[in-house]
Amino acid sequence: MHGLGTVYIRTGRSDLARETLLLGLTEAENAVDLLMQGRLLNNLAIEAKDRREFAEARALIARAILAHSEADAGELPGQLPAALANIDMAEGKFDQADKHLQNALTAFRALGDRRNEAMMLNNAGYLRRQQGRLDEAEPMHLQSLEIRREIGDLVGQGRTLGMLSIVYEKNGRLDEAREAAAEALRIASTANDKLFIASSLAQLAEVEQSAGDAAKSVELMESAQAFAEDDWSEMDATTLA
Repeated sequence: MHGLGTVYIRTGRSDLARETLLLGLTEAENAVDLLMQGRLLNNLAIEAKDRREFAEARALIARAILAHSEADAGELPGQLPAALANIDMAEGKFDQADKHLQNALTAFRALGDRRNEAMMLNNAGYLRRQQGRLDEAEPMHLQSLEIRREIGDLVGQGRTLGMLSIVYEKNGRLDEAREAAAEALRIASTANDKLFIASSLAQLAEVEQSAGDAAKSVELMESAQAFAEDDWSEMDATTLA
């Protein structure tokens, strides 16, 4: 139930995600599996955040933390501060989000979890870009990209390249922005991830708009919209990475 619920969250099927996760939570409660309860509550919080029900999301995280504490399982897993950081970012609470991201990063590094370390670095870069701190955003994304290349996380590489393209474009480095977005698009096409393809095309459109090629920008944006409007049921389950 935990894995299936995560897939539904990643492919935007909120109702199915919530239904599946709640069913799994009931089973975990009946089995008195506190650690599984914590994982499911964490994912329910992410689903609530995606619906912009922030108070509900925070309450679910509080329950997840309590379940973990009652399980006497040691340090909090990095997924919990990571989820809090996502909620904070969605609410524009960037300083608070940064603290939670650093806590998550510390937890994942302590476990040697390089996949999640790379994800947190990418999120930290995104956060700094949102704050206008572009010079700090770029090295975060580059660290994330290096790890994702080392561990062979192809889709993760594409996500980071997409973020780098935005940073380069905002800094006026249009050739680098175009190259990064084009590589992200190649990875998205290989993964057959339609939403990722759409976002990569949209970023290429932004680059061409900044370069003064309005016609090409419109063409790319129309292609992006076509992919974004495609049937969600056909999307690859790796929409988020």
